[in-house]
Amino acid sequence: MNLTGLCMNCMNGNITAEGVCSNCGKPQLREQPNRNANALPFGYILHNRYCIGRVLGAGGFGITYMARDLAKDRRVALKELYLINDLTRNPDGERVDIIKGQEESFALIKKSFLKEAELLSRFKNVREIVDVYHLFPDNNTAYYTMEFIDGEDLQHHLMRNGKMSWNELKPIAASALDQLEFLHKNNFIHRDISPDNIYLSKSGETRLIDFGSVRRYASGKSLTQFVKFNFSPIEQIRDSGSQGPWTDIFALSVTLYYCLTGKLPPKALDRALNDTFIPLDRLAQDVPPNVVAAIHKGMAHDYRNRFKTASEFKRALGLTVGPVPGPTVGTFNLFGISGLYRNARWRLSQNKKLVIGRMGNCDVRYPPQTPGVSHIHCTITLAKNGNPCIRDENSTFGTYVGGNRLQPGRWQYLVNGSTIHIGSQVFKVMYMQ
Repeated sequence: MNLTGLCMNCMNGNITAEGVCSNCGKPQLREQPNRNANALPFGYILHNRYCIGRVLGAGGFGITYMARDLAKDRRVALKELYLINDLTRNPDGERVDIIKGQEESFALIKKSFLKEAELLSRFKNVREIVDVYHLFPDNNTAYYTMEFIDGEDLQHHLMRNGKMSWNELKPIAASALDQLEFLHKNNFIHRDISPDNIYLSKSGETRLIDFGSVRRYASGKSLTQFVKFNFSPIEQIRDSGSQGPWTDIFALSVTLYYCLTGKLPPKALDRALNDTFIPLDRLAQDVPPNVVAAIHKGMAHDYRNRFKTASEFKRALGLTVGPVPGPTVGTFNLFGISGLYRNARWRLSQNKKLVIGRMGNCDVRYPPQTPGVSHIHCTITLAKNGNPCIRDENSTFGTYVGGNRLQPGRWQYLVNGSTIHIGSQVFKVMYMQ
């Protein structure tokens, strides 16, 4: 490809005699408007190989460019390690200088950056993971090139189009869960799932991006803390030894909640002090009940109350082939975990509603002075599809499933392992073969 005629807008075509690109049909871009002030110069040749084009994204840890690999004659995404708190760009516009006193900090981040590239290179040619081509040092920092995917991240999609319907979101959720399942089966967790790290290609594919915080996990093993605004669960902030697949499930659940409602739930630390979480179905009433129940469970404050695997979450969302599974050989049971009915068990049935409260005709009856239990508190039964569901009967103190208060008078699906809190009384729904 003739470099002098290379289109700097798309990096994938030549400027014709008519002055437009043979690929994107746009005139030559001489400079990127509002280009990041810390970025490499437009058209700069890096490492005697890569022509630097538009800035695709920039954050506190790095800058990502569209570039042309002149040796392989292909378009790539090029990531530069550039820490805004540790580095400055030299007056030559190319080399970076480490701010005095930040040498140790930069060395640690650089090590993490190299690990990210090394990790991604292990999964080369795996459909779910973006391909990494070339890792190299230059300009006193580090770079790697990777597969270029034409599209935009989910955050920008939401900014342009607003909140999404469940039908629009379903294929994105299914693909993200497939990729998480792949990572988790290889004993890695992403730890940075959020709308800006879910990429939507123009060809219709969904890819997880930004693997800078990915770590191997093992039960009880301590991991570094990494916090991403409202998307990080409590164990990622406080107890690093409890991180696992359920940590990614929490972040993806918050992402789905945000996409469907246009609003973020409270941060994990705020929920620990005063939980003002608004149930999803109050903000997006057209979302199917099983999806509401699954996202609520995925966002449970205590990681032990969440789904343990991406495949479990996917089934609960109804994203597997066929309908949401119901009981076939066995059935669902309600177990008393703590309180007056600890160790008691009730079999759930489609033909009978199990009523909990203080009235004499309740199936699970509490003494008149039991704190937190109303006269008729809640009802539990099996829906026609065989899945358990619950309804709060306008109780005074509320019915909580997975730490989230139910909206009174509306049925909500439960899943295997759902915990139900009524005052100090705790129940669990379990499927028994």
